[in-house]
Amino acid sequence: MSEDTVLKFKDEELLRDLVDSNNFVVVNFTSWESIQTNQMNSMFTKLSKKHPKIKFAQIVKDEMPKTFHEWEVSKIPVVKFFNSMDNGCSDTCSNSDDLIKKVEAFSKQADADCETEQENPESQYGVVLRA
Repeated sequence: MSEDTVLKFKDEELLRDLVDSNNFVVVNFTSWESIQTNQMNSMFTKLSKKHPKIKFAQIVKDEMPKTFHEWEVSKIPVVKFFNSMDNGCSDTCSNSDDLIKKVEAFSKQADADCETEQENPESQYGVVLRA
């Protein structure tokens, strides 16, 4: 049995908590209505398995229509990239080709961020404990 690597939300507060508490989050705003959204959903799931340092989340319009309005989603499908270092949404895309390119670039940012935290522990915790 394979592990589901895409977090599915039906509660906006939990989605906001995820975006606010993680450095790299990709959110798929989707619907079950069209072939294009099904293609994006499939690619989104594949990418989530390939890039474990990024949190992948999905919300469905029919289940959370108010959230689509509040997060300024006017078309489907659309994927938004959130980087807590940039204080909000840093990029969007609406097709599979752009999704692949942008997730790859986002993953490189996540890798660089992890390397920086390992080299400079005070950036993560605010202090360095010395013996």
